[in-house]
Amino acid sequence: MGIPTLKRLALLLLLMGVLVDSPTWSETQTQVYRVLINPKLFLTAPPWDMVQSYPGSGTANVVFAPQPWLAECNSPLGCSVLLETQTAFVHTTTPSSKRDVQLDVVTEVDSGPATWSVVTASSSTDYRRGNENARVRVSANGVGEAKVRLTVTFITGAPGTLQEGDYTTTVVGTISGN
Repeated sequence: MGIPTLKRLALLLLLMGVLVDSPTWSETQTQVYRVLINPKLFLTAPPWDMVQSYPGSGTANVVFAPQPWLAECNSPLGCSVLLETQTAFVHTTTPSSKRDVQLDVVTEVDSGPATWSVVTASSSTDYRRGNENARVRVSANGVGEAKVRLTVTFITGAPGTLQEGDYTTTVVGTISGN
């Protein structure tokens, strides 16, 4: 090896030493942490059935105490809650004996950034005309939860035509994203 080759080798070793042992040289690693929030649309009905007796005289309607349904939505677009009957009040042993039902809804105790609005506050069936669906609706414009208070009313009509026994209806709740 000639002198120029030794100089080049020394220079190369010097540069390698600077690169390997340099105090300014460092290595950085990263790790990403992510939390996945799944879509959440929950509607919780009260866990009890409601029973009330007809007062026995007059045409007064039978009004059930307002019941709390809990609606939860984490969609930034919001959600809609539909509460509806599939039938009017129907006598349990004589299905041809019916009475209309009225649904009324309000919202209260909401939390989160969403604004909850009542879209349809009141609705009634008209079984004599073939309409056995009463539908009320509330909606939210974003993420949040609300207590939806549902009041169900048995519309008595002519009390002399009320058949002895039980009349029932079922309210079905559906929550869907906007």
